[in-house]
Amino acid sequence: MLANHEQSVFERPALRGFATTYGQPFERDGLVAFLPGCFSASLAADVVNVQIDHIGSTAVGDTRAGLRVVDHADGLAFEFELPPTQGGAVLASMVASNGRTDVSVGVDVLASTEKELRGHKVRLVTKAKLREISVCKAGAVRHASVRLIDLAATSLTLEDELRLGTLGMVARLNEAVTGIKDSVNRLDAAVRSHTATPAVNADAAEWSKQIHLMYLNDT
Repeated sequence: MLANHEQSVFERPALRGFATTYGQPFERDGLVAFLPGCFSASLAADVVNVQIDHIGSTAVGDTRAGLRVVDHADGLAFEFELPPTQGGAVLASMVASNGRTDVSVGVDVLASTEKELRGHKVRLVTKAKLREISVCKAGAVRHASVRLIDLAATSLTLEDELRLGTLGMVARLNEAVTGIKDSVNRLDAAVRSHTATPAVNADAAEWSKQIHLMYLNDT
């Protein structure tokens, strides 16, 4: 059993969420998006690790021990039953305390194509090797997030949550909360700074870019 930050006891603590989502443009040396099916071959052949912030030494499990990945039309859904180890407890605490509720993936792009969307070139990944899934503070892909659950206290499987849309709803709520917290923290830092104007200008530019990316995604 594992106690979370609220002192409740989880008999079978597990992480559940989207490792990444499909068709969501993100910035990585230009605009990039994963296409449905791009990880199919990798999921059938490769071992995928679970870790923190893409740091290999923090790996606490993989697809041979506890990690289950479901390739869904919306993205890569995953569930990882946490091991009763110090690493498992640390990972659970990070997620439960909202310190790490975003998810990012470590991949090797093997094939892609380019398409122009509203005047912007987007690299569409058609085949990629999935190396690891990392919990992190701020992931690049929209709706890629994770939460801590107790498998002993829920009758809903990962597949149930995908079918009911629960996983997607939780991901969207997490993104909204994360965005609000990030905006508040940036504004607070700007207010505290004696040279607030450059910071505010930088924030405005970043927010403009993020809004533009959301516009590209929704149109």
